[in-house]
Amino acid sequence: MMDTKNSWFIEDKLDKKKCNFVDEAGNFYILGEFDESISQNIVPNLIKKIAEEEDKPNPQIWFYINSNGGYCHELYNILALLDIAKAKGIRIYTVVTGRAYSCGSILAMHGDHRAIFKYGKHLMHLGEAGTLNHTFKQLERETNTIKEHFENIVKMYIDNTDIPEKQIREMLLDDSCFLNAEECKKLGLVDEILGEVVPDPVVTVADNDSIVVNGMRVKIKIDEKRQAKEKEKAKKKEEKKKAKESKKTVKVKEPKKEKETL
Repeated sequence: MMDTKNSWFIEDKLDKKKCNFVDEAGNFYILGEFDESISQNIVPNLIKKIAEEEDKPNPQIWFYINSNGGYCHELYNILALLDIAKAKGIRIYTVVTGRAYSCGSILAMHGDHRAIFKYGKHLMHLGEAGTLNHTFKQLERETNTIKEHFENIVKMYIDNTDIPEKQIREMLLDDSCFLNAEECKKLGLVDEILGEVVPDPVVTVADNDSIVVNGMRVKIKIDEKRQAKEKEKAKKKEEKKKAKESKKTVKVKEPKKEKETL
């Protein structure tokens, strides 16, 4: 008989439909799994919220996330609506209060401004997929669909973080890539850490363009245009300084010629 007193099983007894909800102020809370409650509770209210916000002078939508993840098709329902909201000029804010695992991580990094509490964590992974198909042709089609799905996840992390593609693929293949708040900030998954953060000894700066995360060296994208602009700015500053110094150079006056007397 299952031990229902164990805290692990208490979560199963919760009404999961109440874990994903919208409060009276119109803030969205993803505190449970990405399941049918997303389509029931979140999607209809998000459509309504977009319509309400688009005519306001400072339109914004807030998501608070503490989720272990779930079904990607429920996540995609939200992401599609966020694209519509952004096209209408609505700013999206995401706040990770604890766990942003799997689908939760992908939703969190799609904000225009992304925050995380100091004890929050992201879990980057490709997830899992299965099939009930039986024939070779069905399995082949399903395999291609799953590959496409996994590639979409890789692209999302490429577009929304500072991690180059090669490192992203390595991290996602690990399938248990947990990142603390400090790591998330360094890798570009979040923009702000809420509260004071004690530096984690696991994260070490390797050089100017990379950090070490759990023993894995991860390069950070370098904005070449910005670097070139800064170099050009420094060059002009140096030239201006030299020109200024040359003007200060004291000119030696030639002695006046005495007039000859006859």
